[in-house]
Amino acid sequence: MRATGTFVTPDLGTTIIGDPALAPLAGGVRTPQELRYLTSVDLDRGVDWIKTRVNPRAGIPDQDPLVQVYDYEQVRAIVTEAGKRGVGVMCHSYSEKAIDDAVRAGIRSLACCTRQGSPPSTRSAPPPRGSPPPRPRAHRR
Repeated sequence: MRATGTFVTPDLGTTIIGDPALAPLAGGVRTPQELRYLTSVDLDRGVDWIKTRVNPRAGIPDQDPLVQVYDYEQVRAIVTEAGKRGVGVMCHSYSEKAIDDAVRAGIRSLACCTRQGSPPSTRSAPPPRGSPPPRPRAHRR
């Protein structure tokens, strides 16, 4: 198991009450300076990974998961700060541009990349309910 600390996201909400060091971020985490600061707080707490996002969360009615909340420069600030102590960054990214920005910024792990490649309307439909699971593919080395 790996510890990730405070999720690096634009609005920390009530998370700030859990650590007095987060109080300066009550207004949000948007500038490279704020992003570096939050990352350094997590690192000071001994995390193994920094966890962030480039897009808002999917599945919430009032959020568009394809809008970016952080761009390349912002993610790069997080990656650079974490890299000073040899810690990697994991990033949630949904849109193709967000995925590209996160990877170019130097993240080590990518999660939720559901919009990679062609737009959803051009993808094949999922198999019908009750279909057998797909057969595992052989891995080549």
